[in-house]
Amino acid sequence: MSGLKFSEEAARKLERLHLTKDVVAQRSETMKQLALSQGERVLDVGCGPGFLCESMADIVGRYGAVIGIDISDDLIELCRRRSGQRCSGRQRRRRRPLGGRGKTGRRHRRSFNSPGSQRDV
Repeated sequence: MSGLKFSEEAARKLERLHLTKDVVAQRSETMKQLALSQGERVLDVGCGPGFLCESMADIVGRYGAVIGIDISDDLIELCRRRSGQRCSGRQRRRRRPLGGRGKTGRRHRRSFNSPGSQRDV
């Protein structure tokens, strides 16, 4: 399985969608509901272009960590180009069985701040 593929144009459209007023408001409400604190460790599954990860990283600070996972290499690359050092661009691919049917899945990781082995959220 090679993950979800986006053309450059489709990835940019998704990035622009994540910057619209309603999605920004939704992200703000999510942050409010999470009520994160400095030093916490967070795992964001299906992080897309990484905007929520960036917002969470601002709150948890340098002693916390945010790990974003997404199936799309293209969205990981988009975040890496946009965020520079904030998005470490580390990718870890691990094949593992899904649902006992012999299928395999890939997991992609991008790390904000210092990575930890445990997550608070």
